[in-house]
Amino acid sequence: MSRRSGRCTAGSRSAAASSPAGKPVTMQDIARECGVSKSTVSLVLARNPHCYASEQTQRRIIRAARSLGYVSAQLLREPQRLYNTRFVGMVIRTLSGNLLARRQEQRAIDIPAVHGYRPVIRSLARAPRGGGLDATRELVDAMRFLHSLRPKGLLYAGRLGGDALAAELADARGRLPMVSLDAKLEGCDCVEVDRALGAKKAVEYLLKLGHERIAFIWSSRPTGGGGGKAERPSVFRTMDDVENSLALYDMLALRLSGVMEAFRSAGLSAEPESFIHCRAETAFAAGEIAVDEILRRLGRRSHPTAIFAFDDELAIAALWAISERGLCVPRDISLMGFHDYPEAADVKPALTTVRLDAATIPATAARYLIERMHGKAPQAPRCTRISPKVIVRQSTAPPRAKRRP
Repeated sequence: MSRRSGRCTAGSRSAAASSPAGKPVTMQDIARECGVSKSTVSLVLARNPHCYASEQTQRRIIRAARSLGYVSAQLLREPQRLYNTRFVGMVIRTLSGNLLARRQEQRAIDIPAVHGYRPVIRSLARAPRGGGLDATRELVDAMRFLHSLRPKGLLYAGRLGGDALAAELADARGRLPMVSLDAKLEGCDCVEVDRALGAKKAVEYLLKLGHERIAFIWSSRPTGGGGGKAERPSVFRTMDDVENSLALYDMLALRLSGVMEAFRSAGLSAEPESFIHCRAETAFAAGEIAVDEILRRLGRRSHPTAIFAFDDELAIAALWAISERGLCVPRDISLMGFHDYPEAADVKPALTTVRLDAATIPATAARYLIERMHGKAPQAPRCTRISPKVIVRQSTAPPRAKRRP
């Protein structure tokens, strides 16, 4: 066996002699042979979902481990039993690493684990925020990785878009039981949150308080990669411009459709200048941009009296920015979020928001998957739609002009 430029050419059992005589082969021996770190070897052999070594490197490590006679890992001793019977693949969209996202993941993991299945998770970064081409590429990579493990079922909580991703999803649906979250896939069970209805309820609540001039804000990362540099907010001249801005952000587009439905139901029309798209590397930077743009309009007769942020993270950032600029929520302007992250109840004033049922969604999806894997599900695909609800706290109030003296 030889090592050239960090590549190992594992081929014979006699390679085990590289380990001291009479001692079992260790991960350090494999790392030395392949020119990688011991931690990388550990992650690969454990099939850790947070291992980002290339597929080529992972294959080299496993090949070297087998050739050297490394047999302590159950993964290598019993690959067929583990891969074909005990694995459930999960593609889960991570929401900024917040507590709500971790609870959602745990709920999705618990049910398969109770039935003796080991979940293998690919958690996705938010790049760019809300979706986009980078997120689609990441989803394709996640699907291909999970396919290589030959799981018994797949829980998919990604997004739709792109021919490559469509091909991977079609292949998965044809080969194994599959349940999707927030993405309707033909021929498989689905659990989704009616985000459009959630946004509609939020606007209806603000209209009921008397707010007719509402600013709508959302954020994404800078178009040029950013490097930490924020961009000026987008200025929209028509509602077509607003819709085009959200074309790559499927979940945000659903919120927009709910907003438009609420205005139509109330006999009102949405003004394009009420929508503010901020591009910044962090939600806090985006919140500052949005608030500065809104404050710039306060001198006008048509200035907004309320802000509806399309996610709680941005709403909390806007709350901080408003306070830093000497104004008070809700005395000077009302503020509403979307998601009901745990932090929303802890800020001062506590954030009025739209609650998505974070416990029911993944638990229902995981239960559907187990039923489908065990042949206990109805033949026709099921689709469960969960209705969000408005959680009223202290960050909203009637506009000043309509308050009682």
